[in-house]
Amino acid sequence: MSTPSPQPPNSLLKTKVVKKAIVLGSGLSASVISLEIVNQGYDVDLLMPGNELINLDSYSFPDEHGRRSAVEKMKIIGSSPRIRLHRDCTITSIDGSPGDFEITFNEADGNGSVRGGAIVLALDPSPSGIGLGASVVTNSGIRGIIENDAAIPKVVVFIEGSSTTMSCPAQGTTASIENALSIKKKRPDAQVYILVRDVGAPGFFERTYQIAQEKGIVFFRGDFSYRQSLGGSGSLIAMDPVVGEVNIHADLIVRDEGFDLGSNPILARKLGLYLSQEGQPPRFNTRLHPGETIREGIFVSRGLGASILASENFSEACAVASTTSELLSKEFLEHGAEVAFVDKEKCSACLACVRICPYDAPLIGDKGKAEIQVAKCQACGMCVSLCPSKAIDQRNWTDAQLSAQIVIASKGDSR
Repeated sequence: MSTPSPQPPNSLLKTKVVKKAIVLGSGLSASVISLEIVNQGYDVDLLMPGNELINLDSYSFPDEHGRRSAVEKMKIIGSSPRIRLHRDCTITSIDGSPGDFEITFNEADGNGSVRGGAIVLALDPSPSGIGLGASVVTNSGIRGIIENDAAIPKVVVFIEGSSTTMSCPAQGTTASIENALSIKKKRPDAQVYILVRDVGAPGFFERTYQIAQEKGIVFFRGDFSYRQSLGGSGSLIAMDPVVGEVNIHADLIVRDEGFDLGSNPILARKLGLYLSQEGQPPRFNTRLHPGETIREGIFVSRGLGASILASENFSEACAVASTTSELLSKEFLEHGAEVAFVDKEKCSACLACVRICPYDAPLIGDKGKAEIQVAKCQACGMCVSLCPSKAIDQRNWTDAQLSAQIVIASKGDSR
């Protein structure tokens, strides 16, 4: 007599949402997000990797209004009773499930732990060079060179929109165009190139883009690749789909700061975020779902410190805070609509599901058999397809259901 197939869970699992957010970061994005979440009525634990809350010198705001706004926000966040600051934090573990996370960490005053319904990763970007012989600076760095009347090199190349940056295309490109025009104003004979995948110049910045073309700033558009030339230090070979191969001997290369979670793979793993080859967590459409990642309850700010548009910095951070607050506003989160489940009679405890799951949902239970933590399961199906014993199935996607669909589809329309 054959053993009956196991049945999937019949009811959804409800987890109560902890009405607090955990923000990881210390820059402008983390500060604005924390303040906006507090304005929505929720407390925030701000875990800072360093001792300083923010260093305004690393941001370039040509408009004094933007600088004043940032300073005022820093004063508020330092004195807000609803924001708890934790300095010099090193995260040791991240546990829990969407709606109820727990982070343990080491800080300057000892060990600590916090609980929250959502986690926001808001680490501001860091300069990312490309390994060339020419000097490499950021958009913020070139702004400092211009404002301090330092010598401007003859050939300057801006690289925007590459796969290694998480900066917003509209912000990054407008920042480069503004800085390029400032270079041409100070040194008209300078040769300025902008390598950009997509020219983002919204609104009145369209006119700025037109002026840049009139001033002789050269744009290379489309999907391009760049690499170090064997011809010498500072030489770039850009592959433009229209012009073809172009060799540029750059005296100065300007790169936007890039949000690279790949430099901290341990943190990415603890957050349950698998990364692309460029170190980026796959995410949903940033316009429709700002800040959301593939893991429910984990949000990522793209790190906007490099933009010279302070208003855009604030807008993006407010959007991420709004998405986070939407989750915190719920009393419960429901899990298990398409959750994976284990036939323990077939399970051989080989650990294949434990190793492959990017969400740490499977574990070996007390009886030595695999179990699926419903609140963590994101129904990706990886454990189902990998299990060598065929012991794992998925609710609403069982083998029996799929086989029935194939049979019906193969018969065609019976009417």
